[in-house]
This record gives sequence, C-alpha cells and structure tokens, in this order.
Amino acid sequence: MTLDQFLARLEGVRRFGDGYKARCPAHDDQNPSLSITQAEDGRILLKCMAGCKTEAVLAALKLEWQDLFPERPQTPPARKGDEPRPAPEPTYIYRDADGKPLFGVIRTIPKGFFQCRPDSKGGWFYGLGGVEPVLYRLPEVLAAAKAGGTVFVCEGEKDADNVTALGLTATTNCGGAGKWRDRYSDALQGAAVVVIADKDEPGRRHAQQVAASVYGQATSVRVMELPDLNGHKVKDASDWIQAGGTREELLRLVDESPKWRPEKVLSPESLDQQKEKDNEKEDRPTHAQVLLEIAKDAELFHTPDDESFASFPINEHIETW
Repeated sequence: MTLDQFLARLEGVRRFGDGYKARCPAHDDQNPSLSITQAEDGRILLKCMAGCKTEAVLAALKLEWQDLFPERPQTPPARKGDEPRPAPEPTYIYRDADGKPLFGVIRTIPKGFFQCRPDSKGGWFYGLGGVEPVLYRLPEVLAAAKAGGTVFVCEGEKDADNVTALGLTATTNCGGAGKWRDRYSDALQGAAVVVIADKDEPGRRHAQQVAASVYGQATSVRVMELPDLNGHKVKDASDWIQAGGTREELLRLVDESPKWRPEKVLSPESLDQQKEKDNEKEDRPTHAQVLLEIAKDAELFHTPDDESFASFPINEHIETW
C-alpha cells in the first residue's frame, strides 16, 4: 500500500513536520493524535499519541501489518543452472545464532513467497544456494530457551512478527505448513513451547508435527487454536491480533490450554506388560481358528436359491441350521 492510499482511509489529515497527523480511528479522537511518517524503505510508520497500539489502529481500518509495507513486484526466481539473479530486499530475514543474516523470504503481492540469500556486496540473490534453513528469529528463540521462557511457534513469518509485537518470543519455519524439520527442535530445548495452529486441516497437521518433534526437548508443549474474537472470524494469530487480541488475553488462553502429550506414551514397565499381553494373545486361538474347529465335523450345503445350511452333531443327534 502506498502512503497516499493509506492517508485516504483517515480523517482530519494534515501535514506535520516530515509527515502527517490525522484522527486516530482506534479511539474517539477529536484532536488529531495519530502520527504518520514514511521510512526510507517505504514502510508506513504509525504512532498514536494517546497510546493506541498500531494493531488497534490497523484493526479499526480493517488492514493488516503487511499493508504498512510497500508492494513488491512479482519476480520469478532463477531456474536451476541459471546465473545468480539479483533479488530485492527480503520481507523477512532469517539470522544465524549470532544475528548475521543467513537467508531471506520475499513476500510478493499478490501473495507469493521466494527465498533468497545474501551476496558479498550487501545485496541478495534468489534461491538458498546451499544455505541450511534455521528457525525465524533464531537469536531471540535461543535466548528465551536458555532462560526457560516461552516460545510461540506460528505458521508463517507474519504471524510470528505480530506475536512478537505483543512483547513475546515467537518463531516459525521457512516454507509454511508441512516443512518443519526435527533439527529445528534443538533450538527449543529448555523452552516452554506453545504451537498456535492455523484453523484448517494443513495447519492442524502441521501443529501436531511440530508438537511431536519438540516433545522431549521442550519443558512443556501446548497446541492451541485461537478463538473468533469481537465478531471476527479468526484463522491464525494475525487474524486474532487484528481483531483486538492482546498479550494478556493470549497468555490467559495459554494457561487454560492443556499440555500436549503423544497419543500413546508407554513407560518401560508398561512396555513389558504390553509384551506379555501380546504373547498371551499369540497363545490364544483366533476367532477364525475357533470357528474352523467347530465346523470340522459339519456338512455344509445350500439350496438352489443359495440359502445356506450346516448339519453337525450335537450331543448324540444331528442338527441342521
């Protein structure tokens, strides 16, 4: 979204210094208190002098965080065998444990995602070029895990950024649903992990995959879906925050969520007991074997109309059923 398009949604807009002021849509603003400026990279920066959070302003305008960023042209990535092709600055940057840019993800309008890697001159090339993916916001994740804190695992960088904006630690994996790798769980060792599932089948499967992977590494694991809020349908963390969800409410929902456990966890003692039961089952005849034993002395026949009968001895006489 351009700055002009954003300003067109506001009331009482006027020039103020290097930017603009307007009435804040998040509260009854009689004296324009919303400051609007534009960063060098094209991002729209908001600050309500009355204290309204940016997510509240966006919700009132029915916008998302991504609308504050300039639209990026859709550019196809280089094909295998092509020379490295320059890429624009990524929307999301993944960093190594020391905070050094490792690779990036370019989000395009209409919705599309391309991966890129840094070159040696401060620019970017399309493709990972052999770079090993890591978790998004890895330095913050490692710090939180080391301190035994809580880490939220979302599906997508936008959700992770929006949860982080609430003052929490959040991460995601590159590539979206179904792309989690078990080695990512090493970074979460010692953390209390909360997996926020997207409310669709791929999202739910992905959340279960993440939970199963981090179980045993994390001090606790919870899987949760965020409820609809203030009359708004909620699919993911960004929807929930845009609808007015707060840090306090999110933490309350976490406390109310049960800890995740695998469907079946057996202790060594239980495993031994299970083996004994399995052995007992092997020694007992199956239903089919019992029926065959009963029927070994029977005479089986049917009528021309395919009505089936069996004649067999009972005590000292023959019965036909």
